[in-house]
Amino acid sequence: MDSSARPVKRKRPTQDSVITVNQQHQTGVPVITVKQEHQTGDSVITVKQEHQTIDSVVTIKQECQTGDSVVTVKQEHRTDDSVVTVKQQHQTGDSVVTVKQQHQTEDSFITVKVTDLLKRWYDFRIKRYEPLQQLKMRWRDREGVEDYERVRFIFNGRTIDDDNNKTNDIGLKDGDSILAMRVQIGD
Repeated sequence: MDSSARPVKRKRPTQDSVITVNQQHQTGVPVITVKQEHQTGDSVITVKQEHQTIDSVVTIKQECQTGDSVVTVKQEHRTDDSVVTVKQQHQTGDSVVTVKQQHQTEDSFITVKVTDLLKRWYDFRIKRYEPLQQLKMRWRDREGVEDYERVRFIFNGRTIDDDNNKTNDIGLKDGDSILAMRVQIGD
């Protein structure tokens, strides 16, 4: 580890006592370590943070120690296809609490135009990973088509299958158009 450690020592006066803070920063590829010690009289609190970035994952590990008690918090921030996932683990002794959150950024939605042969069209705002079957059902509800099987969607000259194709699977982008056709079934 390439260590460019910078110890910093500060004294902060409070009403009754002085808090001494020692900080040490180490930069290694791809880890940054920050260690702090807060001292008031006889008690010492040690805080250690490690920040690591690999590909699209940022990991932050923080340990706070007072005497024999240690609290560990680990956060993992991951960005995949416009979805940010934050996973946190809080550990004290033997108990562990895990919290997972997912946030979608604005570009995880696209707007597509569905046009029929009579040049009537509807704009739909859909998620990038939403099955296109759901889009077809929403269009069918707006048009009043009762039989879902009698509708075909065509994009770039190809029929879109109902077997869970998603917008990214067929290359559908924001502002693209889909042609909706009603299929007639005869005897």
